[in-house]
Amino acid sequence: MVVTPTPNPVSEPAPHHKKAVKHVKAAPVPRPAPIAAPASPAAPQSNPDRSTFADRLLAPTAIDLSAENLGEGGMLALLLAALLYLPVTIFNKATEKNHEVVKRWFARPRAWFAAVFGWIPFAKHPAITLAVGVVASAGLFSFIEPGFPTEEGALQYLIGMVIGFGLVSLVFFTTWRLVLHRLEPEGKGHWQLYAPFIVLAAFLVIMARLAHFIPGVVLGTVAEYEPAKKLSTRTAGIRVATTYGALMVLGLAAWFAWIPVEHAASEEGASSLTLILDSALAITFVSALESVAFGLIPMKFLDGNDLFTWHKGLWTAMWGAALVWFSVVILHPALSTYGELTGTGAVWFVLLFSTLMVIALSTWAYFKLRDARLARAKESTT
Repeated sequence: MVVTPTPNPVSEPAPHHKKAVKHVKAAPVPRPAPIAAPASPAAPQSNPDRSTFADRLLAPTAIDLSAENLGEGGMLALLLAALLYLPVTIFNKATEKNHEVVKRWFARPRAWFAAVFGWIPFAKHPAITLAVGVVASAGLFSFIEPGFPTEEGALQYLIGMVIGFGLVSLVFFTTWRLVLHRLEPEGKGHWQLYAPFIVLAAFLVIMARLAHFIPGVVLGTVAEYEPAKKLSTRTAGIRVATTYGALMVLGLAAWFAWIPVEHAASEEGASSLTLILDSALAITFVSALESVAFGLIPMKFLDGNDLFTWHKGLWTAMWGAALVWFSVVILHPALSTYGELTGTGAVWFVLLFSTLMVIALSTWAYFKLRDARLARAKESTT
């Protein structure tokens, strides 16, 4: 009786104990699964009704603040500044003696636009120009979205684009009016759609689509203010600093306000109002801050040249900050994560940022040949 009960308890625990040990050993095996798990939800979490434009952008909370990423973004900003500054210098040198000739180039397109839109009642009223410019900007840049206008949620996306461009255009209009009223109250002028900006906007959309580069390069407005007389260097510089400073504030405010909206819009079943707000805030911060990054290029006929001439230190700080933001938040993530940026897509992407060099060299060559032809004609007549 003593022998029979004793082996049962002893023999039973022994194998159970071994099995338990095996289970403990097996426990670490599933541990890699939780580590790999976060990678999979990141891709499919987006709402199918949400625009690719908003989905591809990074919220402030999603920015990689590691020293390596910020360093790469900073180097990219320096490279971009160098790539932009060289053609700008060539263009400025080529046009500084031929300023009036270049102005005459743009006079004819302006006259065409005046004739096309002249029949509209109150066409010269600033509010009408603002409205037409907003609709034109939203209509053009909406096509950066790959599935527009046939995809689900296209209407909400378009409405959001109109709201966003409306906010950015309002900053351009009000700051011009404010500065001119304070510094040169006797100054007159009018707002008008600017034909070269519309052509440039269409070109940027085409290049962005070919390069699969979202959000692309976005102009804040396709309208411009034409003063009746040339502004002083100080007034022009202060106007640019005020306008682009306000755009930086607006863009950053929209970017941070977008954080909760972005989370809500990525959920399936998000309301139409959420999708509209998602699109509106996204295009507001993109167009506002990209307007600073590219509008402050110190190129003749661009606003950046006025600020550069008036206050080089302030221009450096504003343009440098905008370029770093663009490189870290837009350009670097696009280059490192978009699978489409290979082969032909990469070629088109390079062409997008080499366009200024083509324009600069073409302008330089044209005036070089023109000056030589005029010199020969002068010699032949004498």
